[in-house]
Amino acid sequence: MNLNYKYNYLTEILILTGLYFILLIRLLFVFNNYVLIILPALIVFPLILLRFRVDVKNYFLFYIITLPFLQHFSFNGVYVGDFDITPHMIIQLILIIIFLISYLTNSDVLQTKPFGIIDKLIILFILFALLSLLFGYSMPENHVKRWLLFYTGIFETSTFYFITLYLLNNNKDLVHEILVALMLSVFFSGIIAVTEFNIIGYNLIHIFLSRMRFGFGFHNTNLYGIYSALLFPLIVYLIYNHKSKAVRIISILSFSLLSLLSIMCFNRGTFIVMGLQIILLFFYTKNRKLIISLLVAFIGVAVYFSNLLLFYIFRFVGNNNPQGLDESALYRLEAWRIALKCLLLYPFGVGGGGFQILWEKYSFKPEIYLGTPHQLFLSIGIDYGILTLLVFIIILVVAFYYSYKIIESHSEASTLFKYVIISLIGLFVYGMLTDGELSHLSGFIAPNNGYSIILFAILSIISYFYSDIAYEKKK
Repeated sequence: MNLNYKYNYLTEILILTGLYFILLIRLLFVFNNYVLIILPALIVFPLILLRFRVDVKNYFLFYIITLPFLQHFSFNGVYVGDFDITPHMIIQLILIIIFLISYLTNSDVLQTKPFGIIDKLIILFILFALLSLLFGYSMPENHVKRWLLFYTGIFETSTFYFITLYLLNNNKDLVHEILVALMLSVFFSGIIAVTEFNIIGYNLIHIFLSRMRFGFGFHNTNLYGIYSALLFPLIVYLIYNHKSKAVRIISILSFSLLSLLSIMCFNRGTFIVMGLQIILLFFYTKNRKLIISLLVAFIGVAVYFSNLLLFYIFRFVGNNNPQGLDESALYRLEAWRIALKCLLLYPFGVGGGGFQILWEKYSFKPEIYLGTPHQLFLSIGIDYGILTLLVFIIILVVAFYYSYKIIESHSEASTLFKYVIISLIGLFVYGMLTDGELSHLSGFIAPNNGYSIILFAILSIISYFYSDIAYEKKK
C-alpha cells in the first residue's frame, strides 16, 4: 500500500520547522566550520523535502539517512534547567506527531496485523522502565535527566520501532529502502568526520588524542562502534544482493568509508567486533572476495604506516600496571563490579544516568567521572531495573530465534537474515565489552539515544518478516 498522507501541507510545515531549528541553532550558538555544511543545507533540505512531499515514508527514510548529522547536533541545544533540548529530540517529536496523525487517519488501520511477541515485549519494556523513574526519587539527586533519558532512551526508540513496523505493514518493499537509507547515512558520518578533521588536523596522533570529543556523528567514538557493528554486515548484504548496480557500487564506497572510520575511532570494542564479523562473513562463500580485498587493504595500510601501528597497540595494551591492565580496563572492571552489586541493592533501577551517584558512593576512585557501567546490559539494569533488563534480554533472544526461523524457512528474506544475525551478534558482543547505554549524555547535559534507533528498526524488520511467515503457515 502506498501511504499518501493527506495532510501534506501540515507535514511539510512540521518537518521544515524542525530542520530549520537544527540548522539555525548551530548558527546561533556555535558559529564555526560547520557553517560550511549548514548554509548549503538551508537551500538543499527544503528542496529535498518538497521533492518527497508525495509519500510520507520518504520523510522517515530521509530521517534515517541524516541520522549521524542529527546525532552530532546533540552538542548544541537550548539549555533548559540542567539539560539541553537537542534538535534531534525535536525531529523525533515531529516524526511521532506525523505518524500518529497518519495512523489515526488511515482508513485501513483496522486491517493491520495483531501485536506479535516482540511488540508486546517492547510495551512491557516501556512499562518496567517507568518503574525506575518512581524508585529514582529515593536517590540523593533526582533531576529531570532521569525523565529525559527515559524519553530519549526508551520512549523514542520504542516509538521508532512501532513507526517502522507500521510502515512495513503497509509497504513490504520498504525493507530494502530502509537498508539503503542506513547505508547512505554512512556518508553523513563522513561529512562530520571531514569537518572534525578540518578542526583537529588530518593527523593520526591528533585523532588519537581527540578521540573522546568526536565520533563522526556523535560525541564519544564508543557509540559510533554500535553504529558500525549494526551496519557493517547489512552493507555487505546490499553489495551482493541489491538489484540496482548503482546501489551496489555506492554500497562498496559506503562499506569502505565505514571500515576506515571504524578503524580511526581507536575503539577496542569496535576492532574486536569487526574482526568477529569479518570471520562470520567469510563463512558465506559469496562474501569472500570482498573480505579478502578488505584484509589485503588493511595489511597494505598497516605495512605502509607501520610506524603508526604503535597507536593501535597502545589502545589494546595501554599504560600497564602491575596487574597487567591499563587504567581504562581497571575502571571498567570496577564499574562492572559496582553495577553487579547495585543490581541487587537497587533491583528496580535508579533512573537513567544514576550510575555516577553509585560510582561516587562505592568506587575506589569516586573523583573520576565514569557516567555509565560501560556495558550495555549492566547499564540497562542499573538505569531501568532488573525486570527491564530481563525483558530486553528476552527481546534479543526472541530476535535471534525469529531470525533463525526465517533463515530456515528458505523464503525470499532468508539471505537477508543471515546478515541480520551477524549484526545482532555484533551488537551483543559490543554491548558486553563497552559503552552501550540506550541513551547517552552528550557533554553530560544533552541526552540522546546514540544509535539505539537502528537496533529498534532492525527489531521491527525481524518482527515483520516472522509474522509474515507465521501467517503463511497458518493459512
